[in-house]
Amino acid sequence: MQYTKHDLSANHVKLDYKALVRTASIACNKSMEEVGRYLNRMRELGRGENNTAFYCDAAWLASEAQGLAIAAETYITLIEAERRSEIEVINRLEVKED
Repeated sequence: MQYTKHDLSANHVKLDYKALVRTASIACNKSMEEVGRYLNRMRELGRGENNTAFYCDAAWLASEAQGLAIAAETYITLIEAERRSEIEVINRLEVKED
């Protein structure tokens, strides 16, 4: 079952722009859920009751927040890119010619 219109051929890749936007949106939603989950756990733990768990959750929260920032920036950039005439792809691995 194919969910997108991506196409990966021998020397050509077609990307489904709507699928990219949807993927970034899903990543934002999942990251927001995780940030909320860690915040709630930290509120429940309270400071001083279980310092190790509180510290670990804070570290996970920071990691999830960074992921959320990346996902949100990507999502908004993809949304705004629809109004642009040119899109440049960067940080792509170099293709080595045989």
